Amino acid sequence: MLAKTDKIKYLAFEHRLFQVLVSRGEDGGKIRRHLKHISPNRLERLRYLAGIAVKLTDDPCLAIDTGQLVSLASYGILGYSFMQSRSLEELYIQVKKNMWVLDPTEKNALKLSQPEGRYVISYENPPHWPEVPYFYIDLFFSALLHQSRELSRKNLDGAVLYLKRPAEHIPPTYSKKLGIEVIGNSETDLLILQKETVRETFPDTHLFHSPSFYSHCDVLLGGMKKESTLVEKVRHSLLGHSGRADLETIATEFGMSSRTMRRHLTTLGTSFRHIQKELLVHISKEYLANTPLSIADIAELIGYHDAPTYSRAFKQITGHTPAEFKKQKPAKE
Repeated sequence: MLAKTDKIKYLAFEHRLFQVLVSRGEDGGKIRRHLKHISPNRLERLRYLAGIAVKLTDDPCLAIDTGQLVSLASYGILGYSFMQSRSLEELYIQVKKNMWVLDPTEKNALKLSQPEGRYVISYENPPHWPEVPYFYIDLFFSALLHQSRELSRKNLDGAVLYLKRPAEHIPPTYSKKLGIEVIGNSETDLLILQKETVRETFPDTHLFHSPSFYSHCDVLLGGMKKESTLVEKVRHSLLGHSGRADLETIATEFGMSSRTMRRHLTTLGTSFRHIQKELLVHISKEYLANTPLSIADIAELIGYHDAPTYSRAFKQITGHTPAEFKKQKPAKE
């Protein structure tokens, strides 16, 4: 759940899991009192609650059942953005784009690919919690399948979920609960769907707003990424160095070690490298729009070793290549 547009306090997953526990007769007040003493990091809160839940219920399908309760509306403004998707493909692109909300780590490698008539969603580095090793990945895919059906109103025939765990660790009820085939011993956790199902345009959407609402969602979601005062201060300090200072230099300015700053930024769902990359791209936009410099010259000017590396970074942040941006923003006379 996105409690505010400027700060994400906890995930929809946490709220639904809490509801499941209470519905099964657990003491909600006691659980809430325990949660008050847990780290404000939303994944750590979910991890703690998952550990309690599995211990109390001893239910291997608890994460699957909880995921089936996480509707699109549960995500607040993020959910409204999802609802604007005109196909499952657009939904999955939105999920990938905003994975920092669900998994605010640097290794949340959600990948989308389309090999040979299939559509593949692979999750290579999900959060691993030794005390409940499969909980997060089960919760994530269960919720994603539920939301896919909610939005498309389809059964997702032919879909298959491949899991890294040994087949004997997959309860026989998994396939029935998820409504698709589940196979173990995979190299990566991934969901495979039929490409035509994923790319089919919906006859309508949940909300009938203009495209401006969709853009408004993107603005709000982008604003959440700038929620932290520390992130803003790091960005400001980097700007004073034209974006080219290293982590140790900036950390020293804040009176902390580079390790401590790295830890704080990771807790906030970002990294020094990502903040620096965003800033350098922002700086380069000014050169692209207002100078006759070549892309190679701009890349060198802001500290990239070569133009292709700079172009990839620029596209990752903006969705466009520098060349495309330059055509949209002609240089001033």
